[in-house]
Amino acid sequence: MMTGTIPSEITQLTNLRQISAGPNLFKGSLPDDIGNLRNLRTIIIYVAALSGTIPPSFAELSSLDTVDFTLSGLGGTLPSFIGRLTTLTDLRLEYNRFFGQIPQSFDNLKSLYRLGLQGNKLVGDISFLCDTVTVMWANCMGPEPEVICPCCQICCRGSAFGDDCEYAN
Repeated sequence: MMTGTIPSEITQLTNLRQISAGPNLFKGSLPDDIGNLRNLRTIIIYVAALSGTIPPSFAELSSLDTVDFTLSGLGGTLPSFIGRLTTLTDLRLEYNRFFGQIPQSFDNLKSLYRLGLQGNKLVGDISFLCDTVTVMWANCMGPEPEVICPCCQICCRGSAFGDDCEYAN
């Protein structure tokens, strides 16, 4: 199991194509200049103790197809620049500290196959993703769901890991 902070020197490995680190005990934040990894296609950092937000330079990772930050500890509002990562096929952000509106810019993610948003404090109507995303889950269960998602395959309630989830009809 890896511990400590993610070394900022990793951003000098400009030909790096994949980061897969999980579960781990990483602390701290994602390196501010992570956008230097322009050839990165996959970043998987899950079950971590990170803090902070997704840094603005992340928008430079235009070759990304897979992002998995499940249970990573990241938070803040979901940055609209994620909508510029048009090669994304898999975006997993479950059980973190994200809050606020789901950006309308996500509608630009025309290659997105799977989207996981449950276990955050996100709100809004994501019906605009129904024609694009094949597998989607969010906090869309209950009499007053946080997320309106008529096409979600799995609907959950709450923001803690293990909260109620069920398959939608």
